[in-house]
Amino acid sequence: MIIMALDSGKTRTSAVAIDEGFNVLCRAEGRGGGLIYSNDVIKDALVTTINRCLRSMGVSADSVDLIVVSWADLDTEAYWVKASGIIGEVAGELGLPGNRLMFDHDAVAAYYAITLGEPGVAVIAGTGAIALGMNRRGGEG
Repeated sequence: MIIMALDSGKTRTSAVAIDEGFNVLCRAEGRGGGLIYSNDVIKDALVTTINRCLRSMGVSADSVDLIVVSWADLDTEAYWVKASGIIGEVAGELGLPGNRLMFDHDAVAAYYAITLGEPGVAVIAGTGAIALGMNRRGGEG
């Protein structure tokens, strides 16, 4: 199994792919792909960064079981709609079914990366700041 995770921000887009043993298979970076940019710029940032990682692993997109993109900008309904459209275009360009490419807020990605889904808290303090916590019943706060 191969899972690729991307963090697409205003400055750069970063990707890492891992296997089921959490072994890092590749790392790649590309231009910024924050949702403040045009759809074409964002799509180019994502596709270019994904392709760099794929080339580094020597595989095609259909060898990847799941690609997850996280964005800090997912704070408005308009950005969720924009992101959904872009993800659909990227999936089409890569020849992937839509259910193999998903997206969420970067706070959610950070939470699962550090807690592996267990109760806990993730705090991001960069250009902006956000915190996400979850209790053992799955309640957010």
